[in-house]
Amino acid sequence: RMGMNYHAFRRKFKQQSGLSPGDWLIQQRIHQAQTLLINHSIDACSEILGYADRFTFSRQFKKQTGHAPQHYRKLVLER
Repeated sequence: RMGMNYHAFRRKFKQQSGLSPGDWLIQQRIHQAQTLLINHSIDACSEILGYADRFTFSRQFKKQTGHAPQHYRKLVLER
């Protein structure tokens, strides 16, 4: 659509955002998850965000934030 192959797109995307398209998407999903976790279950968040299952979501969330989703929720709700 954009008149460039995947590698050219990826290179331009990374130049503009500092992240690969895949890493950018993960960052966006985790940012949304941080908001969703306040009012939704972990299962619901993983489904809303398009993860295959709650375990994949939880693993990625912890990798990005340093906290398991349930621990993150507890920290936010205690504030």
